[in-house]
Amino acid sequence: MGIKKVGSNRPVVAVNPNGTVAGFFGSIKLAASISKVDRNSITDSCLRGAICRGLRFYYEKDFRKIYEEQRLDDLKFTRNPNIDINTGRFVKGNKASKGFNNWSKERQKKQRKLSREKCLRLINDPDSNFGPNIKSSKPLGKKVICLETKEVFLSAAECARKMNLNVDGLYSSIRRMNKYNGKKYMYLSVYEEINKKVNDNMSKIAYSL
Repeated sequence: MGIKKVGSNRPVVAVNPNGTVAGFFGSIKLAASISKVDRNSITDSCLRGAICRGLRFYYEKDFRKIYEEQRLDDLKFTRNPNIDINTGRFVKGNKASKGFNNWSKERQKKQRKLSREKCLRLINDPDSNFGPNIKSSKPLGKKVICLETKEVFLSAAECARKMNLNVDGLYSSIRRMNKYNGKKYMYLSVYEEINKKVNDNMSKIAYSL
C-alpha cells in the first residue's frame, strides 16, 4: 500500500498562460522556494485557480487528469493586465480603477484645486497634525523589523510595499518564523521581548560568575 502525499508534500505543476508547463515541483514547499510565492497562495491556486506571479498551479494528479483527457484548452488562461505579476497588486493608473482617472478633465481640475486649498489650510494650522505640524504617527498594524537590515516598518503592509513582497506571504513568514525572499521578518514587539529575555539571562550568568 502506497503512502498518500498530502498538504505541502504533494507534487505541483506550474502552467503558463498559453497552457505550456513552466515547471514541475516535488512539493508545494519547493515550488514556493523557487517561485518566490508563499505556500498558501500556491495552495489557493491549486484549489481555486488563482494566478500567482503570472502562473497557475495544479496538483500533479489534477494536471495529469486534464492532460490524459486532452482538455488542454482548460489549462490556458489570460493574465489581468491591470495586475502586477510580481506583487499581485493593481498597477499604477490601471484601467480597472473607477476613481480619479475616469473623471472628466473639468472634474479632475476642480478636485486638484480643492485638494491644494485643503493642504495649504492644514499646513498653516499648527493644530492640524498634518505635514510639518504632524505630532504623532498611529500605525494601523504592528511594527515589523527585518532581522538582516534591522529596518523597522510601521506595519506589515508598509513592509511588503517597500520590500516588494506579497503581504499574505509576509504574514505567513512572520507567523511561521521562516525566511521570505531571503530575509527574516518579525514583529518588533516580539523581537524586543526576545532581546530583553536574552539580555536578562546574560546578566544573570555574568552575575553568577
